Amino acid sequence: MHEKLPPFVRSALEGTAPYPQYPTTRFVFDTETTPLTPIDIPDGPWQMNDTSPPSAEETAAFIAAGISVDSKGRPLHPAFLEMAKDPAVGVVTGKGRYWNWGPNYTADPIVITDTADPRVLLVRRGDTGAWALPGGFIDPHETDAATAARRELEEETSLVLDDTPTEVYVGLVGDARTTAHAWPETSAYLYRVPTQQPVQGQDDAQDARWIRLRDLGDSLFGSHTFLVEQALRYLPEPTTPSLQETLTKPFEELPVEYVSAGHMAYDHMFVSDAASMLFVKRHLAERFNDPVRETHSRLYLQKEAAFYEYLAQRGFTALPHQVALIEDSLLAMDAFPSRDGWQWRAPRDDTLFARYTTDILNALTTLQRIAPPADTECSFPITPSYETFWREGWDAITPTSLQAITQKALSLSEHWNAPQQQALAELLANALELLTVSSNISRTPPLYMAHNDARQSNIAWHENEGVRMVDWSWADPAPEHADTTMFLVDLAKSGHDVTPYMYSINKEYLVTLIGFWLAHSIWETRDGSTTVREQQVASAVAAYQLLTLPSPT
Repeated sequence: MHEKLPPFVRSALEGTAPYPQYPTTRFVFDTETTPLTPIDIPDGPWQMNDTSPPSAEETAAFIAAGISVDSKGRPLHPAFLEMAKDPAVGVVTGKGRYWNWGPNYTADPIVITDTADPRVLLVRRGDTGAWALPGGFIDPHETDAATAARRELEEETSLVLDDTPTEVYVGLVGDARTTAHAWPETSAYLYRVPTQQPVQGQDDAQDARWIRLRDLGDSLFGSHTFLVEQALRYLPEPTTPSLQETLTKPFEELPVEYVSAGHMAYDHMFVSDAASMLFVKRHLAERFNDPVRETHSRLYLQKEAAFYEYLAQRGFTALPHQVALIEDSLLAMDAFPSRDGWQWRAPRDDTLFARYTTDILNALTTLQRIAPPADTECSFPITPSYETFWREGWDAITPTSLQAITQKALSLSEHWNAPQQQALAELLANALELLTVSSNISRTPPLYMAHNDARQSNIAWHENEGVRMVDWSWADPAPEHADTTMFLVDLAKSGHDVTPYMYSINKEYLVTLIGFWLAHSIWETRDGSTTVREQQVASAVAAYQLLTLPSPT
C-alpha cells in the first residue's frame, strides 16, 4: 500500500467517469495517515460489492504474499495510500466488478502489423464502449498468461495466431474498475503479423478494428496506451521513409513520372524516394472552370481515402498498406510496378490465369462479407454507385434513345472482327427486350460491400504477394456478387474463358451493367476520345454473352 502510483495507473483513474454501476463518490482520507496507523476505512457511499470480506485464511495468504491488509482483513492496493490521500483519485472500496480480492490476473495480446504504416488491433469494449486491446482474465485452469492472451484474442476478434509472442510487460495496471481492495495485474504480449487480417468483434467486444499506430492518441481504456508503448520498444526501427515523409519534400526534389491513368481530371504520377515508390493522384483546382465539377473531383478523392481506411480497419488485405490524403487534393499510396512482378492484366498462361482469377474472386468475396458503412461513415454528397448505374443506365434509355445508341455502337465497332460485330448485333437486336426485363428487377435488393469498378486495370496481382485493389472512388453497397460479376465480364471482354466461374455471376446485375454501358456509349468524353465509349460497348457485349449462357446447376 506504500508504493508510488505509476503515472499510467494514475491516468486510468484520475478524472475518469465511474465504471458502470460504480459509486460516484470515492473515499478520501481527511486526516494525515502514517504507515504505522492501522488502516480503518469507514463504510460509506464508496462501497461496491463489499458484503463478503475475505476469510481468515485468505487474509493470511495476502499477508504471506507481502500484501498489506486493512482492519477488516481486506487486501490493499499497492499504491493505496497515495490514491486515498489524493482527492483527484480517491478509492472505491470492496471487490467492485472483479472476481477476486487483491490482484486479478489478466492477459493482453498486442497485435501489430509489420507494414510500412503499422496498425494495432483494438476492440470496442462492451461495458464502457471504449477502445482497448483485446484481453481478459486468466481462467483458473490456464497454466500461463500467454495461453489466456491467445484465447482472449480469438474469443474477442476471431483472430487465431499460433506464433510465440514476445512478453513486453508484467505488472500492475489500472482501469476504471480498480478499487482499494481489488486491482488488475496483467501480462502483455506482442504479436507481429505481416498485415492486417479479417476480424470481427464478438464475445465481450462490440467491434474490432486495425487502427494505425500514428492515429492512436491516448484515449485507450485503462493503461492500454502504456502497454502499446511498451510493445513499440520491441519493434525494429523503420528502414524506409514513410509516405508522409516522402511527400513533405518538394516535388522538384523527387523523381516524378507522370502516367496516363483513369479518365478523371487528376494528375497521375509515380513518385520515387530511396527504395520505395508511390502512386499519387493530384487534384488541381485551377484546372476546372465549373466549381461544381471541381468540388465533385475533390469529393471523390476524399471518398476513396475514406474507403481505404474503412476497409483496412476491418482487416481487408487486398489494399495498399500505405494510403494518405493530403489537404484533400493529393491521394498517395504504395505503387505496384510491373518491374516488381505485379501484373495488371490477367496472365495468358493457363495455370497462372487460374491462380490469378481464384485469388481475385476470393478477395472480392471477402470484401462482400464486410458490413457496408453506416450512414455516418464514408458519407459524401455523391450519388451511390448502384443508384447511378440505374439512373444513368436503363432509366435514361427509351425506345427512341436506343436508336442513337445503336448508331453509336455500330460506329464505334466498325473495326471489330466479324464474331465481335455479330455479338454486338445480337445485343442490339435484343436491347428493347432487355429494357423490359430491367423494369422487373428489384431496385431494393440486399446490398453488400462492393468496389463497383472491379476491372483488371484496378487490380494488381502478384504470384507471392496476392491481390491489391485500387481506385475505390466508386465503392458503395451493391447487390450480391456485383464485383465478381463485373470482374468476370472484364475478363470475358479480354478473350478469357470464364465459364468455370459462372457461379460467381449475378445475372440480374449483368442486365443492370448492360444498360449503364449502353447509355454511356453516347455520352461525350472530356477529351473527345472514343476509347472509353468503345470499351463500354465491348463490356456490354461481353456481359450480354454471359447473360445468354446457362446458369450453373
